[in-house]
Amino acid sequence: MTRVRLLLVAIGVASSSCARENATEKSVSQETKKPGPVTETPSSPCDDIVARWKSTLAKAAGSCTSDEGCACFNGGIDEGHGCGGVTDDATAKTLEKLSGEFRGAKCKSGVACAAWACTPKCVSGHCSK
Repeated sequence: MTRVRLLLVAIGVASSSCARENATEKSVSQETKKPGPVTETPSSPCDDIVARWKSTLAKAAGSCTSDEGCACFNGGIDEGHGCGGVTDDATAKTLEKLSGEFRGAKCKSGVACAAWACTPKCVSGHCSK
């Protein structure tokens, strides 16, 4: 029994000695280390979809020659664009595909949208509600 106690005491002393050495090494290395280059964290698939969504809307012409050239798009992806709107038909189709990707990837936006009625119209060459 005495040998067991001695062994445990020896292990405890060795462990605390190692802990002190590691703490000393950490503090010395933290003092001498220079900050490395800032690296960007890789974006998530959801971030990529939102970026493409925003880019698509930013480039949207929204121009038309008739009501048929306009279409509604659902939102709920980007807080800046709320719960949807009206744009040109080609952009609306692209946004619908991105919306499907967003939901398929189980992304969350924090935007809660209720159902809404949309009747797109071409007013003075620009798509409108």
